[in-house]
Amino acid sequence: MLGRKGIPPLLPMMTDLAAAGITMHTQIVLCPGINDGAFLQKSISDLAALYPRVASLAIVPVGLTAHRQRLPSLEPVTQEYAAQFIEQWTPVKDELDGHLGEPFLFFADEFYLKAALPFPAAVTYGDFPQLENGVGMIPLFEEESAEVLASLEPLGKGAVTVVTGVSPLAHVEAFLQVVAVRTGVAVNAVGVVNTLFGSLVTVTGLVSGRDIVNALAGKVAGGIVLVPDVMLKEGEGIFLDDMSLAGLAEQLHCRVEAFPANPDGFCRKLQELFPG
Repeated sequence: MLGRKGIPPLLPMMTDLAAAGITMHTQIVLCPGINDGAFLQKSISDLAALYPRVASLAIVPVGLTAHRQRLPSLEPVTQEYAAQFIEQWTPVKDELDGHLGEPFLFFADEFYLKAALPFPAAVTYGDFPQLENGVGMIPLFEEESAEVLASLEPLGKGAVTVVTGVSPLAHVEAFLQVVAVRTGVAVNAVGVVNTLFGSLVTVTGLVSGRDIVNALAGKVAGGIVLVPDVMLKEGEGIFLDDMSLAGLAEQLHCRVEAFPANPDGFCRKLQELFPG
């Protein structure tokens, strides 16, 4: 699958790292029909045996782009598969976490989003060790949203458009609806379809500048577009297709600003834009 031969076995190398006192946070990219079932159970058991040096294990669904010429055939994680996965493996997670005494096995948010199932409580994610791998982002967002919304006050009149990936759109919209009511600022959320990598890629962090242009062209002239900073290359301020915020503003003929991609960061940006 990696297109290379002679790759040394990974588990002995991890065992050596564990013996040397190195702490690891690990991830399995789940490919339906290839490394699930008994193979997944063995992988989980092998890694759990290295606890606490293997401090956490995340299982994330394979992401299939539109650029797969001459690559192994892979099946996407469907809604039905995701629902069956959650049903089958949640008891394994609960038993393992209980045995180790803390959260160890985590499932990517995408499983719950695809399956349209409720997320576990935020407390079950511990200190969110796999957050950057897309694990626990929605539960943390919901928890932080409740805290931020409790202290919101009316702001000056205005309107903004917020762009996001397709998968978290419903959760973002629910939060922004309450923000709009409590602040008086008109807030519109737009889920941006990914054409750079393909429509199966729905996360916010992989949205390109050109796709935002396509999603918003002719819709926000004279307004303000707010971009979550996870869409930008860290330290560079540009999208994955090398478009800058200034370039996006020029294309859309409106003001464009980035904000920290969390509820508090968004509300602070609103307070900055519309101080009352």
